[in-house]
Amino acid sequence: MQLPQLIEGMDFATYLADPMPEPSLTSSLVKDLLGTAPRKVWENTPRLNKAAESEENTIFDLGSAAHRLFTGTGAPIVEIDAADFRSKAAKEARDEAYAQGKTPILAKNMPRVRNMAKAALDQVRDNPEIGHLFSAENQAKLLREATILWQEAGVMCRCRPDFYSPEENVVIHYK
Repeated sequence: MQLPQLIEGMDFATYLADPMPEPSLTSSLVKDLLGTAPRKVWENTPRLNKAAESEENTIFDLGSAAHRLFTGTGAPIVEIDAADFRSKAAKEARDEAYAQGKTPILAKNMPRVRNMAKAALDQVRDNPEIGHLFSAENQAKLLREATILWQEAGVMCRCRPDFYSPEENVVIHYK
């Protein structure tokens, strides 16, 4: 195994575009490969299939917003005061948020987002094996959204854990 390379500060778009010299494997790709046909995974992977299109999907926005609150990283959240995204004004506000690289969330959904983030934070803080990493003293030592690149048995691999403790070699990921 080639030792990992740790990169702090890589933007998420670069990570998603796959910065490796050859197409690389991620946990998401492994999960997709286990759940569907390899051809389907190829079709949906821009690095392998140049015609693949990424899609913004509001179904992921709640998780993205909770992730932002949990880690302090990721796209800023824009609260939209509307009943839903069916009105022209709400659609325009949502599309403008996406255009600015932000995550649009209906204001009525923010309590749910806050609860999701709080539950994640409570879970790691209450864990006897890793809770100490989130103390005021140790939290500053955690790397957030650091990109890790390595080669394993000839396969390029990458990951981007939410938190990484280099001192204890511990990875914590929201999912």
